[in-house]
Amino acid sequence: MKRLVKIFIIIALVAFITACSTEKNTPMSRFYHSTTLKYNIYFNGRESYKKGINKINDQNSDNYALILSVFTDSKEENASVANGEMEKAIQKSAKGIKLHSITKKPKPSGKAMSPKEKEFMAQNEFNKWVDHCYLLMGKAYFIKRDYLQARQNLEYALRQYPNSKAQPEIAMYLVRTFCEDKKFKEAKEVIDKIDSDKKIDKKTEGYYAAVCADYYLKQNNREDAAEKLKVAVEKTKKRTDKLRYTYILA
Repeated sequence: MKRLVKIFIIIALVAFITACSTEKNTPMSRFYHSTTLKYNIYFNGRESYKKGINKINDQNSDNYALILSVFTDSKEENASVANGEMEKAIQKSAKGIKLHSITKKPKPSGKAMSPKEKEFMAQNEFNKWVDHCYLLMGKAYFIKRDYLQARQNLEYALRQYPNSKAQPEIAMYLVRTFCEDKKFKEAKEVIDKIDSDKKIDKKTEGYYAAVCADYYLKQNNREDAAEKLKVAVEKTKKRTDKLRYTYILA
């Protein structure tokens, strides 16, 4: 009897896994791969990234005789301390995409589709956490100062997932990547696109203002940088960041 139960469980597991293959696009497969990616592989990669950022912040030392860098994580002397964590974040993100990306279109029902259904069917990706993996890889490569890889991941995510909720953050990190690589014309093009899309919300407007301030400061445009820093100070909630922006502004 126990053997029969074990066999039944094995068969049920095999059937479930087969039903949840990325080669199938069903409500069950989408739920399985989205949940598994979010709470397992992506979660672990993000935790590694956050650990690396904490190491950078702990190590950071500023020269107050100079204008401070807007972001501590872009300082060259801080990059190496987080390399191990960033590499883990990159590996986890790549693994998550490989195992859980669903690009196969679902089977059409045969009935006339509503505009919403047509929009759903037109997606390039049916796992809503895959775009976050590309963003995480882009951010991790950025910290490692591998700007080519960072840009490739971020630009790919912008092209492939135009309706992603992560679009504003992806675009902001692309601006930062271009700025660190001294490609200011390209950075301005992305800033203009962000402004025209008007997708920056209250949660991100402080950070976006800081990104723009960094863009101007790197070109020694202190007047425009000051205006953006005023917004960053007003809209940023995190105390350490608010104090940093205030000091730079002063």
